[in-house]
Amino acid sequence: MTPAAPPAPPPPALPPVRGGARPPSLRRRITQQLVGIMRTYVILTTLLVMVIMLTAGWFYWRTNINHQRDLVLTKISTELANTSAEMQALATAPVVWTGLTDSFGRETYLEPLLARFNRGEERRLILLDYRGRLFMAPGGVDAQTLVDLPEVKSAVLEGRDGAAVHKDPDGSTHLMLVRRVVSPVAQAPVGFLVVSKDVRVMLRDLRLDPDLLLSFSLGSGAYLPEVRPAGRMTAGGEGLVDAAGLKLRLRVWIGQDIYQALGLVLGTIAAIVALGWWSIRSVVAWSRRFAGSTTRRYEQLLFDCQRLLAGEPVTSIGVPEEGLRDELSEVTDALTAMLAQQKELNDELRKTSVVFSTSAEGIVVTDNQGRIVDVNPALTAMTGYLRGELIGRQAGTLYRSVGRDDTSRIMARALEEQGRWSGETSFLARNGRVIPTTVSISRIRDASGQSQGNVTVITDVSRLKEAENQLRDLAYRDSLTGLPNFRRMSDEVRSLLARAEGGNQRFAVLFFDMDQLKFVNDNYGHEVGDLVIKSLAAHLRSTLPRGHLLCRRSGDEFIAVVDLPGPESAAYLERTLERLNPLNVPLPTGKVAVSATVGLSRYPEDGQDWQSLMICADVAMNEAKQRQRGTVAWFDAALGQRVYRRRLIQARLAQAIQERAIEVHYQPEVDLRSGAVIGFEALARWNDPELGAVSPAEFVPVAEEAYLLEALSLLVLETVLGDKPRLLARFPAARVALNIAPQAFLDSRLLDYLQGRRLAQPTVMEGLEIELTESQIASGEAYLLGQLQALTEMGLHLVIDDFGTGYSSLGRLTQFPISRLKIDRSFVAGLKEDRQAKIARLVINLARTLEFEVTAEGVETESQREALLAMGCSRAQGWLYARAMPLAQIEGLPDRLVAVASPALPAG
Repeated sequence: MTPAAPPAPPPPALPPVRGGARPPSLRRRITQQLVGIMRTYVILTTLLVMVIMLTAGWFYWRTNINHQRDLVLTKISTELANTSAEMQALATAPVVWTGLTDSFGRETYLEPLLARFNRGEERRLILLDYRGRLFMAPGGVDAQTLVDLPEVKSAVLEGRDGAAVHKDPDGSTHLMLVRRVVSPVAQAPVGFLVVSKDVRVMLRDLRLDPDLLLSFSLGSGAYLPEVRPAGRMTAGGEGLVDAAGLKLRLRVWIGQDIYQALGLVLGTIAAIVALGWWSIRSVVAWSRRFAGSTTRRYEQLLFDCQRLLAGEPVTSIGVPEEGLRDELSEVTDALTAMLAQQKELNDELRKTSVVFSTSAEGIVVTDNQGRIVDVNPALTAMTGYLRGELIGRQAGTLYRSVGRDDTSRIMARALEEQGRWSGETSFLARNGRVIPTTVSISRIRDASGQSQGNVTVITDVSRLKEAENQLRDLAYRDSLTGLPNFRRMSDEVRSLLARAEGGNQRFAVLFFDMDQLKFVNDNYGHEVGDLVIKSLAAHLRSTLPRGHLLCRRSGDEFIAVVDLPGPESAAYLERTLERLNPLNVPLPTGKVAVSATVGLSRYPEDGQDWQSLMICADVAMNEAKQRQRGTVAWFDAALGQRVYRRRLIQARLAQAIQERAIEVHYQPEVDLRSGAVIGFEALARWNDPELGAVSPAEFVPVAEEAYLLEALSLLVLETVLGDKPRLLARFPAARVALNIAPQAFLDSRLLDYLQGRRLAQPTVMEGLEIELTESQIASGEAYLLGQLQALTEMGLHLVIDDFGTGYSSLGRLTQFPISRLKIDRSFVAGLKEDRQAKIARLVINLARTLEFEVTAEGVETESQREALLAMGCSRAQGWLYARAMPLAQIEGLPDRLVAVASPALPAG
């Protein structure tokens, strides 16, 4: 059995107050404050509950009596309106006014009528003659009481309708209405209907409080019964009743005794006060108990702290009661944590000492005057100094002297404002060697925030700087040729532009493009291609004028910048560039000749910035390539306009295809002998709102470059398929041919599209021809042959366009399902020349041998027609017969076209 713990020593006595007076104990002060706070809280809560109860009761009673008043007012208004409407109907009934004037037999029909009106015990109806005398009253009705009412006599005397409240001899309250009976013959009252309604019976179904007092008034009369408001809660209201044309002001007064309600309220208040008194007594008792338990814990905590300060062992300070957690528990935990924190602090100091001595970074500790207090071994190894040589020395003497003042000022300002600084600087070793470093300085402050010096961590970044220099050299130099790369060239040219701005300096930007690199790579290998690139780089470097800038941009492209000091410099530069080509590069197996195409732009004429100058030079180089490879071209305004228009075409072409703004025109194909229309060629036409009419020679190459040729071909195909029924309806035997881009055959989309159209419309392929160029057939692979065979099996015909301008073998022609050849317009235009005429005759004979039909393109003169007929060609298209035109104009053409001589014009 565990022995009982020894009793805790008594808490220390508090020292007496100077003067002999002992201050109130903490327990007593806590008790008084708690009791005062809780007593005030309970009293205020009780008063608040009382106010809420009184307010809620008053509001409930007021709402209830107003509600009952509204019910009564609504009920009586409705009853009066309904009764008045019935009286109006009765007063205007012929049976009533004729009965008043009839001498005999009126009882037989008037009495039942009045008896029916008197349904219900609350109604009493009588009929008076025009002088107010009782004319008829159903049985059981006290008629004389109604006849003698002053309000009835006044209404009869004045000949008007009336209303009033009256009391019966039995004390009940009645509402009375008087209604004239007017003869339509005499236009004067012949009698009066008087109705009395018992209010008590009318309101019976409302189930009102039986203690309610009710008073009523019609018109300007007084309340009946008389209003007695003493000792009651009252509510009044009024409303305007439309009694069949008679506007009556109905007033209602309700009163209810308040003594019973006051008794209930007083009883509730007494219960609340009793509950509050009990709550105060309970709070006072609880406050005393709480103050006692709390002060006992404070006293124990104070005693334990005194023992701790005296050096006595205390394992647990102020142990709280089981399960009790509050602010005292937090203070206890804080004091206990202080013991553990002190131990941890000692451990951290030991760890810090180890880190300081073993860190790979140099560490310097200085005081407020910047004198070195301590350094670690890494710093002495880095600088070559001994520790004793540095202690007491100014830390600034270690920094590199160059730029030291600026760096020192920046450091001092950052340390003063932010308490730390980091950045790059240089240190001086003992032997004078400059050490590039990164430095991080932090200010040391005491508990009051006062500066105690600085600690500096220094990292030697010599190897990192060497690596950066190597990377910078790699980033600015082309690894293959040793020339500056494009990034380095851009930086130098931008610096050149900054110096040349506002001055008279002029220079040229040159774009070089090697013409045979792909051939060399494909036939000799990429290693030989690299050798050719290096040879060209060395050749350019030695040939270009002195002071030039030269870089390799990418692949086989080079860029150079050459000064143009005078007017003759451009001509001299052009002659120098013409001597560049060809360049014979020696190879292990012989030599290879290469050339470079050059485009040039001028500063400042062609551009004020590097990007513009490069674009202009690039445009000029592309222009030179189109003319002849290995030549030189300068950028000029006309070239800029063509490039600008080409960019506009490219920017708007995709939108035009998407919006189906590309139209299809049809050029007839005729029989040369008869002029009969035997076919059509579908040609794309584009009339742009901004660009105007754009020739296919302009937008078709752009479409090919922008990968839009396939979409353009499919758009033309869809249009032709939609127009073909109208064409065949006008020319049943004609065929329609259209060009299809080779990109459309790279996959099966075209074939799938046409197969889908054929399933939906089996005859859609009849009379349709697809035109391919000779070069497409010559370079066609197996997939092209397969797709073309599938298309011909579907009913399409294959036509070779521009035959004679490409190169193909007879074996290739026999492999493809070709039905017709079209002689290129260049041969037709040169029929006067014997050589061209022979070529045209050879094509016609070849087609006849292979059983192909032949069509001559671009026939524009009668002599051409006769020459073609003599050679055996019977089909042609050209401006001699008709130009390409929209479908609507095609439908208006005759079946046979007459040849009309016209000047040579470009055909679509």
